Amino acid sequence: MMSWWHMILWLLITDRLSCGTVAMR
Repeated sequence: MMSWWHMILWLLITDRLSCGTVAMR
């Protein structure tokens, strides 16, 4: 079970990656 901060950090990373991929395309 992941911690709440781990989940938030994962969301931030995935959001940043998704924004980066959209910007590249």
